[in-house]
Amino acid sequence: MKKWLLIPTALSLLVVFNPAMSQAADFRGRLTTAVEFFDSPDGDAAVPAYLYGWLNGKNLFDAGYTMNFYGRLADDLNGEVDRDSRLYFAYLEKKEVLPDLSFRLGRQFATTTAGSLVLDGLQLEYSIADPYSIKAFAGGSVSFDDDYEAGDMAYGAEFRAKYNLLDVGLSYFQERDDSDLAKEMLGLDVVTGDKENFELSADLQYSLILEQATYFFGEAIYFGNDKYQVKAHYLWDVPVFDTTSIYSVFAASQYEELGAQFLYRFGGGLRAIAAVTSEMYEDFDNAYVYEAGFERIGSDWSGYLFGTYRDDEDGQDLRGIKAKYQMAVNKYFKPGVGIHADVLERRLDDDDETTSTRMWAFVRSDVTDDIWLEAKVEHAESELYDEYNLARLRFNYRF
Repeated sequence: MKKWLLIPTALSLLVVFNPAMSQAADFRGRLTTAVEFFDSPDGDAAVPAYLYGWLNGKNLFDAGYTMNFYGRLADDLNGEVDRDSRLYFAYLEKKEVLPDLSFRLGRQFATTTAGSLVLDGLQLEYSIADPYSIKAFAGGSVSFDDDYEAGDMAYGAEFRAKYNLLDVGLSYFQERDDSDLAKEMLGLDVVTGDKENFELSADLQYSLILEQATYFFGEAIYFGNDKYQVKAHYLWDVPVFDTTSIYSVFAASQYEELGAQFLYRFGGGLRAIAAVTSEMYEDFDNAYVYEAGFERIGSDWSGYLFGTYRDDEDGQDLRGIKAKYQMAVNKYFKPGVGIHADVLERRLDDDDETTSTRMWAFVRSDVTDDIWLEAKVEHAESELYDEYNLARLRFNYRF
């Protein structure tokens, strides 16, 4: 790992533990300890343990700087499976550090329609003149799975224009693998609508290396009134591999999806949802997926009940159910149960398909307003993975 990648972490800790820097600052955060119990694919008992930490500091240096930090420490107490410690983000930012100019420095998530990634570097945003703005970022490309290389860099920029009924963004993204050009993309995103009755949006991604469009997503939403909403979408996607990857020499299969959803609100947090989706594959049989049911969100109880039907052209029709229920006996005891039975999980990387049934029970206890405990046990069955059992305990502290 490159040593300079530790800089964001060092800066974050320096800010927290240096009284001069943290004077007049407002800090808040959360710590979560989690322990899991399950059998590894070899049949051995794995006990991975995690410590997650999130910290946010505002008005640092008494000058309006903000810091964000999130990471985890992880290990398997029995040494059966690999669980890595990770630094998800750690950055310092300042709005209006200069007139109309903001910056963010450190490990962060940088995103545009052309491309997105976790970045160790600098991101700048500048408001040219209403309604125009630009954003640019550059730095090291972060991978949680591989070792870092000195040439793993990424660059991106976005120009945006925001009008009353129109938001348009044009973006560029480039990623290098050990100094070799891996990706070079253009992106275009458009959103229009009055936000009260309807909204239309579209995202388009184009590969300059492949000289073809690689992704398109369009969505239309009609809000109707406070009672109902209608939504339709279309997705077209072709996987884009790095030019340095062995998979870049193989033809990628495209995937298309066309869907519609109707939502009706009854009040009291209860709503009905019905949806239909057409899945279109190059290397697999196409399928229609239907789903309908009810969902409720409330402080006394919450849950959902959906019926699903998958009409597969090769004759493998599948009828399933998804259900979850949680109630609040009091703040110390909030139990719940759930089941997903006969829901297809399609794997595109091999020839196997699997139907699965997953059942779980869980409970939450709010010891105080800032301390709560969670426990969950889960059992899953599938044609591909046979049986699988998991238990998880979580302790959460907010400050």
